[in-house]
Amino acid sequence: MQKKIPVGILGSTGMVGQKYIQLLEGHPWFEVAYVAASPQSAGKKCKDALRNG
Repeated sequence: MQKKIPVGILGSTGMVGQKYIQLLEGHPWFEVAYVAASPQSAGKKCKDALRNG
């Protein structure tokens, strides 16, 4: 199996960012390696910053 390509998600705590994370979760070519969000989410754990988290 080939190594997956690392990708980053900007706006990861927003609705669209969360959808991209969900879509890429089981993708055979890509893996989510980096996430970025607004200053309001800075310092929070990802699960605490998510809208449905």
